[in-house]
Amino acid sequence: MERLVIQGSTMVVVPPVPEIDLLCSETLDDPNPESDFESILDSGDSYHPSSSSSDRDHYLSEEELNPKRKRTPRKGKVPRQNHAPSQNYIDTQETNNETKKAKWAKRGMPEEKHWIRKSNREFRRKGKAYETKYKTKRGETIMKHQPPRQQGPPCSSAFCRKSAYKSCASISSEDRKQLLTSFWEEMTWKQRKACISSLVFDRHQKIKTFTRETRRKCTLVYYLRIKDEPRQVCKQMFLGTFGLKEWTVSSWKKDTHGWRQTVHSAIERKLLNCQIYWPAEYIEVITSARTKPEPYHVKNLTFEFFLDFSKLSFCKTIRPGRRPGDPQVTDIRALKYGTDGIIQYKLHHSDEWSPLPSRNSNRNAPVTIPKMYSQPIPIKKTKFEDLQQLKEVIPREYHTFYDQPPHQ
Repeated sequence: MERLVIQGSTMVVVPPVPEIDLLCSETLDDPNPESDFESILDSGDSYHPSSSSSDRDHYLSEEELNPKRKRTPRKGKVPRQNHAPSQNYIDTQETNNETKKAKWAKRGMPEEKHWIRKSNREFRRKGKAYETKYKTKRGETIMKHQPPRQQGPPCSSAFCRKSAYKSCASISSEDRKQLLTSFWEEMTWKQRKACISSLVFDRHQKIKTFTRETRRKCTLVYYLRIKDEPRQVCKQMFLGTFGLKEWTVSSWKKDTHGWRQTVHSAIERKLLNCQIYWPAEYIEVITSARTKPEPYHVKNLTFEFFLDFSKLSFCKTIRPGRRPGDPQVTDIRALKYGTDGIIQYKLHHSDEWSPLPSRNSNRNAPVTIPKMYSQPIPIKKTKFEDLQQLKEVIPREYHTFYDQPPHQ
């Protein structure tokens, strides 16, 4: 579209700015876009447009001369559309989802078991070398290499060689190596805890030679099972055989026996400042040991609760074999009783469950279990006399309870 410019008394028709001039002005960031028009006006030449279509193609229209700036959406956002989304938008969204999944994968390893963190955890549980990270005092994260589990040296103590109870010297290196292999390669983490707790026992002090109280409540006694025969060993021999540390063994022993369970610890803390004069007061203490989310439920048992399961004779033996040379009862590591009456067993923790080869002819017969007691069990005469002596330090309102129990 042409422009009319009045210069003095002469009307001059100004043609549109060519495309090449417009591009140059935009590229050079010319602050005066009308410079092209002024050069044409100063020349004093007049312009008469031609009606041919070929000449019009060399000039820009008004819309092309003053184009509107289009807004570009921000990164990650999609422009609003009043109509249904196009196929390009759907493809873009799918591409973004695939990109997110690629970011979630740990360095190109989408399977969780191949992640470095998961792999180190599995290596640690299997006793292999792994890397762990910890923070320093400055807050820096450092990777630390942990060596694999190795068997320690055997016991060389002269006291153990002379001892009649400990048999550290009679255990060969091959037996120790076999125990280490089966412990770290054939068992799971829970089975290792159960194995350690079954080989470590508590021995309490029977006679006290001094009156001073100590924090040590018991002594741990260690055993190694060699060919299904438990043999007592010292602590150094036990820890070196399995490649464990003292803190790990004591922690597994406490967790298995429930020393650190929440229920027992809460009840013990409640009993510290309580005075118990008869068994019914234990119910109040246990119930009040926890308030959130709800108090503990206590069930008071009487002699009618106990049943005599010895009358059930549908399975006479739990031996996994019948012929000579077959496994014995002592070879069983786990038993599983099903609701259908089938008994399953394991000779090793890593084996599958196998049905017990026994004749269960009366398995589907109706079962009626009789009660074990028909009346409260009477206590011994000496115990009853001891209870009567306690009445001297117990308040008078509790004396009737100590006079009622049946006795011989």
